[in-house]
Amino acid sequence: MVVVDESPNDPSPDKDVQVFCPKGFTAVGGGGIIPHGSDTPGVAIYWTGPYRNGWEVAAQDTARGTGPWLLTAQVVCLRPVRDEASPGGALPAETTGG
Repeated sequence: MVVVDESPNDPSPDKDVQVFCPKGFTAVGGGGIIPHGSDTPGVAIYWTGPYRNGWEVAAQDTARGTGPWLLTAQVVCLRPVRDEASPGGALPAETTGG
C-alpha cells in the first residue's frame, strides 16, 4: 500500500510533509516529488527519510520565487508477515544463500 499526502499549493519558501502508515502496517520506504518541478526552478528537496512509522520530505524554494508550488510525500506500507500456527504469530528468522 502506498499512502500519499501533499503540502498546500502556495508560494511558501519552505515546506515539510509527513505521511504515515495506517495501524497494522509498517513503513518500508518512501520518497517525495515536486510535481511539474520544471515549472518551479529553484525548488529542491533537501531531506527525505523515515519518520516514526512513515516518511518525511522537506523542500525549499532556493530562488525565493513568488509562484505557488506543491510538495508531495509518499510512504510504502506493508503488513507484517505472520504465521497464525506459530506461537507469537511471527515467522521464524531465516538466512538464505550458500
